[in-house]
Amino acid sequence: IVFTVIVLSPQTDAASTYEVKTLKIDTSLKVSPSPSAKNSVKLKKGTFVTQLKTESGGWAYVTVNKKKGYIALTSLSKPKSTTKIVNSKNSLVVRTAASKTASKAGSIKTGSVVSVYKTSDSKWSFVQFGNTTGYVNANALKAIPTIKTAYIKDYVPKCDKTYLYAG
Repeated sequence: IVFTVIVLSPQTDAASTYEVKTLKIDTSLKVSPSPSAKNSVKLKKGTFVTQLKTESGGWAYVTVNKKKGYIALTSLSKPKSTTKIVNSKNSLVVRTAASKTASKAGSIKTGSVVSVYKTSDSKWSFVQFGNTTGYVNANALKAIPTIKTAYIKDYVPKCDKTYLYAG
């Protein structure tokens, strides 16, 4: 007998899924893709941004805390992530910042598989589910159990009746 292994992966919308990135340096969100463009907001090294698309000239169009703008591609890096399952009684609220009072960015249904990029000491995790990114209560996430393939030799199932199939 062979047991099947099921591999769960986070939801994606094919090529349209946005990418989570982190800032390699302190930088500013620009209003247009140009080094001389007006700064919209200052951002610190390590801040998570969601890259919506890549623009010509080495720019990324991103969103951070509900603000959209441009950042040089050279200042972005792809962070590592782990995969977890949403384990809450109701849908899990996704927030724009690691706070119960932060704006709601969306929600994720119980049982959904998410990518977790960082969990803070205050028990907030930065996650991605499809095109939804933001902070969730880390206590509502659980690790995906490891399932191994097992072979059982010489197993003969017991059968009370014999059936003949003529096809």
